[in-house]
Amino acid sequence: MPIMKRNSFFGIRIRLSLQNDCVWKKVNNMGSIIYYLMLFPLFGLVLYFDDDTKLFLSILTIVVFNVVVLLIALKIEKNYLIKKRKKEMHDLQQQRKIETGG
Repeated sequence: MPIMKRNSFFGIRIRLSLQNDCVWKKVNNMGSIIYYLMLFPLFGLVLYFDDDTKLFLSILTIVVFNVVVLLIALKIEKNYLIKKRKKEMHDLQQQRKIETGG
């Protein structure tokens, strides 16, 4: 996922990540890391269990992965919006100083 360009089909898609390349990259990089950290232990566990347990572990892994990545994506989105708001406020204050003469 980290090498994919921003698109509306693949990757972790939240509102802001579809609008901003920086957020898209951060969210998908974190998602990739979490995906691999969850995937490799699952493969190891699947070798030792019967079919019903494999199905349960697979579904559980998918659900946990989606929840964790969504929470991280929303956190990244929130941090980006806060930084953007602070920059806008700073720029507005600078503009006011210029207009008032100092």
